[in-house]
Amino acid sequence: MSIVDEKKLLTNEERESYQQLLKLYNYELFHFLVEVTEDQNPIDMNDINYVIILKIKVTHVQNNLSNTYFSQLGSSIWISELEHDFQNKYYVNHLSY
Repeated sequence: MSIVDEKKLLTNEERESYQQLLKLYNYELFHFLVEVTEDQNPIDMNDINYVIILKIKVTHVQNNLSNTYFSQLGSSIWISELEHDFQNKYYVNHLSY
């Protein structure tokens, strides 16, 4: 699948890090759907310390396992959290057939 980021909130570095992470854990781009949105309330914009928070939903397409990560704009924290989930095999389907 792909990255759905209509407002172009992810940096090029985040996109590259994501692709490298997939390769490191033997995944392909089409294995995941990444949906990026801004997680803000309209009232937050009136705050003098307004910070854009990203909501990144990552879904493994084949087994429909997903997790949502929250990250400050440009911080790449979600990449670290996604790697943690890869290390702990969060996206591996545990069902036996």
